[in-house]
Amino acid sequence: MLMLALPGCALLEAVGLSRDEVNVDEVRETAPVRVEPARITVQHVLVSFDGAKSRTPGVTRTKDEAARLAERVFRMAQGPGDFTAIVRMHTDDRHRDGVIAVSNYGAQPEGDDIERQKLARAFADAAFALEPGQTSLVPYDEERAPFGWHVIRRIR
Repeated sequence: MLMLALPGCALLEAVGLSRDEVNVDEVRETAPVRVEPARITVQHVLVSFDGAKSRTPGVTRTKDEAARLAERVFRMAQGPGDFTAIVRMHTDDRHRDGVIAVSNYGAQPEGDDIERQKLARAFADAAFALEPGQTSLVPYDEERAPFGWHVIRRIR
């Protein structure tokens, strides 16, 4: 939003405003700037269902069953239990105990980082919105989270 207040900004014109119509001080006061890190590491549980885009072998639960399971897993993840144990018990993604290192837009990937743009959009957006130690539930969405529900915890 702060970008709207910059002189000659094309975004102003795109939304039909002139520079004179924008109170720069008001925008600065009301639009906190959140800077996302260049890379993060998350751990997640994927709860998929028969018919999801992932086509995970052996997954036979229905979409409704998956939604209920994802809610239950999320409640468990918010408790004091071992998240890695929860991942091992419930995830349909058997890759690296659900641990994913992600490089943000414009950041040079390091090691085994996955580039943010290669992940499901809702998953990546939720992951980068978390602070270390926080957990989020990303609901299934045919376009933005097509593999199922994700319970994500940011590790670092």
